[in-house]
Amino acid sequence: MRPSPESKPSTPLQRTPTSSVCKAHRCVHAYVVKLVDHNIVDLLGRFVFHQTVSQALLRAFSLIPMPTAPLSRPALPHGWYYPDTEDTQMLLNEFQRELPPGHLLDGVPVDVFAWREGATDDVLFRHRSQSDRFTVIHLSWLGRTEINAQHPTVEFDGTFADFLANEEHLYGPTPPAQ
Repeated sequence: MRPSPESKPSTPLQRTPTSSVCKAHRCVHAYVVKLVDHNIVDLLGRFVFHQTVSQALLRAFSLIPMPTAPLSRPALPHGWYYPDTEDTQMLLNEFQRELPPGHLLDGVPVDVFAWREGATDDVLFRHRSQSDRFTVIHLSWLGRTEINAQHPTVEFDGTFADFLANEEHLYGPTPPAQ
């Protein structure tokens, strides 16, 4: 039976019962039922593996959307913090206001990754297209576009490991977490 135009599925997962997604779920279920006689640890391990494989196959065939992987939150150098949603938006808005044509990050999609406490002028941006590339920008807080492509100033550009090494070189080692 075909769905009527009024009940058109809103997402790829809401398909008719004969869809590939439903078949994959029945396949996973049948596989789990066959394993019931095995050791429970073995059962769970195989199910998780099979579920992972099934999801990967479904994603490969674009039947379910790829989830956006959350950004990892590695330890930051002393004085650097992860911003909350409000601070993230404030810092990103000011960065976009100041960014002139010809700047290193002009047209480059970035996310606010961290900021330096006591100096919200220094913001660590993570490049969306290169997940291990980071740029520290020193904002001027002019509230308008800079007239020189050298501003806002690029304080650092490189990998996260290089950022950590640069911070240690400039400010000394980060004290251990308490």
